[in-house]
Amino acid sequence: FRLAQFVHGGLLFCVLVMLFTGPLAVWTGGEAIGLFGFGEIASPIEANDELHGILQGTHRTFARILFVVFLVHIAGAFRQILFAKGETSNRMIVATEGEPPQQ
Repeated sequence: FRLAQFVHGGLLFCVLVMLFTGPLAVWTGGEAIGLFGFGEIASPIEANDELHGILQGTHRTFARILFVVFLVHIAGAFRQILFAKGETSNRMIVATEGEPPQQ
């Protein structure tokens, strides 16, 4: 249970860090963020090569960590579905929208 909490927290933390470092890395590189051909979000900050390198490295590192934690999450889900008997695997497979939790 603690490992599952750690993995879920790790997934959320990596996504959060990447959510901030991605745009900041682009902006500190002196570029605008493109919006799929619909326009751009101009940089609100000046270009800074040193900060750009740090943010880009941080973004890349957390992307790799996210990938590893994602693989651990998938392995845990398969283990839970294939080998564990209990309510958790049922909740993972069957939608229980609107049903009260079983005590």
